[in-house]
Amino acid sequence: YNLYITSQPSLPTYGYSATMNSAGTAMYCVLENEPNTPCFSIVKLNTSTNAITWQNTYKGTAISNYAGPRAVCADSSENTYTVGHVQANVNGLSGYHTFIIKHNSAGVRQWTRMLDFVVSGSARTNLGKDISVDAAGEFIYVGLYCSTGVTPNIPIALKLPTDGTGTGSTATSGTITTVHYYDLSLIHISEPTRPLYISYAVFCL
Repeated sequence: YNLYITSQPSLPTYGYSATMNSAGTAMYCVLENEPNTPCFSIVKLNTSTNAITWQNTYKGTAISNYAGPRAVCADSSENTYTVGHVQANVNGLSGYHTFIIKHNSAGVRQWTRMLDFVVSGSARTNLGKDISVDAAGEFIYVGLYCSTGVTPNIPIALKLPTDGTGTGSTATSGTITTVHYYDLSLIHISEPTRPLYISYAVFCL
């Protein structure tokens, strides 16, 4: 079947990623809406009732601070991990930086982190693209691109613990010397302000 999720007030809504829990009873997806002042939502759907179980919506700390999701994954305990990128000024470098958000099974945010990389002695912008979690729920794996100042960008694979400490390992094809791991402040938007709802479903038999 297909589910169509829209926002109120009526605004363009763009889906980026979805994943299902191991039991097949819940689906998690990330969406972006309100393009003039972008915000994004992480949503848990009940696959039996096709209803939204919980929703968390965020935006950057200023109108100019774009924050958007790119992928989501869930572990066996139904903790979710969302990766995307946000505009921020870090170490004197303005531009995009990868963020990771963890929520528990009830939709309560556990931590939010932002990544910054040093390449050949200079901080570089980077874009988070994908994320997955191991079967034991101990590590997340993040795929992203880091700017080199010239084309092409550097593809990066990160292995990070799910507790948010950032004391993991990095595999790259470039000359990254340092990975910085920061706490990140995003504005949480109350659900009544930017509610999402399922407009209709089409069941394919």
